[in-house]
Amino acid sequence: MALSTTLSQKIALRRKPVLRVNWRRVYALPTRHGIMVGLAVFGVFAISVRIQHNMLLLLSIALFIIFLISVIWAALNVHAIKGAVHEPKTLLCHVPTQVRFALLGRKTSYDLRLALPALGKKGKKKKPITTSLYEPHDLAFTPAMRGVHFAPPFMLETHFPFGLVRVWQWLSLPAFTIAPEPDYQGASLLMGGTQMLADFESDERGEFNADSLETWQEGVPLSRISWKQYAAKDRLLYKTGAASGNDVVRLHFNDVPSQDYEAILRVLCGGILLASEAGHAFELALEDGISKRYNADDADTALRVLALCQKGA
Repeated sequence: MALSTTLSQKIALRRKPVLRVNWRRVYALPTRHGIMVGLAVFGVFAISVRIQHNMLLLLSIALFIIFLISVIWAALNVHAIKGAVHEPKTLLCHVPTQVRFALLGRKTSYDLRLALPALGKKGKKKKPITTSLYEPHDLAFTPAMRGVHFAPPFMLETHFPFGLVRVWQWLSLPAFTIAPEPDYQGASLLMGGTQMLADFESDERGEFNADSLETWQEGVPLSRISWKQYAAKDRLLYKTGAASGNDVVRLHFNDVPSQDYEAILRVLCGGILLASEAGHAFELALEDGISKRYNADDADTALRVLALCQKGA
């Protein structure tokens, strides 16, 4: 069975990803017990023809029909099953992640077995495990490119109803949006400059608005941290003035000192994640110079913008 699984996997990787099982396009082969039953049926058929025994001939034909029915029944058992991600979100390029998903179907299915790619072993898969519809699973995925891409396919199989036939199909989850790999170092340098904040923390003369700074302690909201001071001195200080907690981080494409388009996107991606983790709103502007403000909770929306943007658009 290992050879058939490997060949079907290579075919699945070369073709368009399958998002939903179609019973007419599944792979099917007899199991070890199915081969033994098939040989027994063939033997009964040969004997009945040799001795001209009509009852044995009818029995062999009936067993053969049952065998064919089991193939169709097994295929219908997995028909229309698909994988659905629990919480769709934007992933990061070159960052390993575990995608939580479950199998969904229009009806009850029996004897479902799932084989996921083994983590860190390209082309390998784990031993099939018994599962059921709506049961959560984690799929290891490390995106290699920015944009919209599919995760590696996983194998769904069944031996239902009699264990005589193994039916399987390679399924893929819906395509994921992949944001650039975050460059935290470049983002810290960008956010530590004089243009880091769009408003509130510095006034028109560049002077600090907050009344005073104190060392951050657990329990103080992250939104009150002085982002500029942290980027410059690598110290967590929080503001006690009236303007505290209203920082808007400036993340503009043209402020990044780089000539490489993808490198600039990586810096902006790192800035979005750093600002979001600290609870700051941020202002994002791409190559066209049009800026848009996002709240700290809208980081996924901003990452999707970076994932789908095109040079010169």
